[in-house]
Amino acid sequence: MNSPRESFFSIEEYQGRIERVRAAMSDAGADLLITSHPAHVCYLTGHFTQAVNDLMCLALPADGEPILQVPFFERPRHAASGIGIEIANNWALGDDPVTHIVADIKKRNLDRGATIMDVSGSYSPYSFIHQLVNSLGARAVTALIDRVRLVKSPAEQAYLREAATITDVGTQAALDARLTTMWRQQRSQLWLRPAQRP
Repeated sequence: MNSPRESFFSIEEYQGRIERVRAAMSDAGADLLITSHPAHVCYLTGHFTQAVNDLMCLALPADGEPILQVPFFERPRHAASGIGIEIANNWALGDDPVTHIVADIKKRNLDRGATIMDVSGSYSPYSFIHQLVNSLGARAVTALIDRVRLVKSPAEQAYLREAATITDVGTQAALDARLTTMWRQQRSQLWLRPAQRP
């Protein structure tokens, strides 16, 4: 049985985002970027989850395929929404995710250059980020991905226009319903008012 895909953008859109982040990595002198922020993971790979408080880690090398590390139970979410990335060996509940993430990065020899970790706005606990930064000898950076996300692609602009149109329609319907209710209330109050005598 095939599961339906929950992809909102094309693979080309995600590849363009990755290339723009890689350009920012190059400007920062980085060979590997690590992020654990669910919004950044979704932006770069399409992978999204309702369990934003569960740990995840995306490793984006300057060359090669991005690698996503998530708890084992998140694999089906990746199958439904992730695009153009490898899902690496995952950890089970109770395992130390840092051990798995660091071992996988070292096994792939991705730790040989300069590593940065975008730590801005993460849902991840400080201890998780601190352990990853120290274990990988990474430099913590803030807002690297956020700055790239500020410039919207044509596909993102189209979604924003569509969202604005839907919001306008919904807002107008709510206002119309409210005005109709107020008009009915005023009419009923007029109807119930005792007649004025001259």
